[in-house]
Amino acid sequence: MNAPLQTVEAEKIASQELVTLDPKTYVAAVYEPFSNRLQAAIKSSSKVTYAIATKEGMATAKECRALFRTIRLDCDKERAARKAPIIAIGKLLESAYTEIETAVKAHEEKFDADIKAEEQRLEDEKAAKLKAEEQAKAAIQNKIDAIKNKPLGVMNKTVADIEEAIAELSPLIPTPAEFGERFIEAEYALKGALETLNSILAGKKAQEQLEAQNKAAEAEAAEQAKEAARVDGIKAKIQNIKNYIIKGSDCDFSSQLASLAEELELISITEKEYQEFTEEALAAASKSMQFLLKQKAVLLNTELEEKAAKEAAEIKARQELEAKIIAEAKNDDGAVVDATFNESDFKNVFAEPIQKIANAKRPTAQAIIALVATTYKVEAKTAERWLAQSFGELKAA
Repeated sequence: MNAPLQTVEAEKIASQELVTLDPKTYVAAVYEPFSNRLQAAIKSSSKVTYAIATKEGMATAKECRALFRTIRLDCDKERAARKAPIIAIGKLLESAYTEIETAVKAHEEKFDADIKAEEQRLEDEKAAKLKAEEQAKAAIQNKIDAIKNKPLGVMNKTVADIEEAIAELSPLIPTPAEFGERFIEAEYALKGALETLNSILAGKKAQEQLEAQNKAAEAEAAEQAKEAARVDGIKAKIQNIKNYIIKGSDCDFSSQLASLAEELELISITEKEYQEFTEEALAAASKSMQFLLKQKAVLLNTELEEKAAKEAAEIKARQELEAKIIAEAKNDDGAVVDATFNESDFKNVFAEPIQKIANAKRPTAQAIIALVATTYKVEAKTAERWLAQSFGELKAA
């Protein structure tokens, strides 16, 4: 065995044999004379009275001050004298300690390094064990969480995805070897997850069935809407054909009805476009055309009657005007001018002016009179007289 090492306690006992002086006792002994002198000075000075403003009082005060100052200075000298060897000893102690410390460290650090390395190894081993335990716990927690979260992962997915999740969990059997002391918790988590998945699966199947039914209903509704739109489109075309009767009713002239009849005639009615409503469209077109032609004949007859009546009225008005002009026409010397004229004479005389006025459309005598009156800024009667005179003179020439 190794020899026992010398202890710190043994070294302490050996050093105390060198220094037997107690620090407190030593200090008290050093300052005891000065404490005694201080007490005596305080006692003697307490009985002294003086008037500081007087020469004698000032001398007394200085004497007392000198007494206390002497005690302080003597005490400080003693302190310095006693402290000097102690300071020297302190320096020597520090120097000697430094030498011993340097010599000790080389040996101390060798054992210290071995101790610290072993302590670190034990700490690392403990930390690794704790880390492994935490990782094992985390792995078990992750497995349990994976089981619990499986329903959430397929909540909004298809029936196939849910069935796949059920197939994945169904064969699992939690054991202590895999889940440790939490295997019962894993069993409950697995049971709850499977129940939830089956519930989600049932709901998803019902939802998909309902969606399929709704989709089929929407498709049927879309088809019905498409069919309704097709029928409405054809009926709108047929109604447009029927509306020619209304359009014809609003016409005032036979020419307008002729144009409508031409439009209606251009409408092509085929089975490809009108399908099962072709006969209805043909019937509507026939009825509208009959109405337009009938209405056209009625308006045309009315227009002819109105034209004949208008022409008769114009002839009568012209004859009356001519008679009036003849009756009123005179020369500048007061003689009556022969202003009698017929249609051919009137056209021959005023052919060129009339052509310029109306571009081949013969104006009435009243229109010519109005034009003369406006051009020369005279009254209508004066214009009539001038026109009759000019006509008479042209005819006589």
